[in-house]
Amino acid sequence: MLSPLIGSEAGLTRARRLVGRILAESSPVQAVLLYGTAGGGKAALARELAAGWLSPDPESPARRAFTR
Repeated sequence: MLSPLIGSEAGLTRARRLVGRILAESSPVQAVLLYGTAGGGKAALARELAAGWLSPDPESPARRAFTR
């Protein structure tokens, strides 16, 4: 399940699902290139990926520090 770091912007449905799969599976993905128009939600997706890659546990100290 994705954290509330990603808003409910329309058009991010597929991107949110992909981020969820990358974080949920033992994915070999080590980098992601995000591109698009300004205000399209790239920063929110990047924050979600970074938080998930820090720790899969949303309550871990690293993840809590990152999301402050």
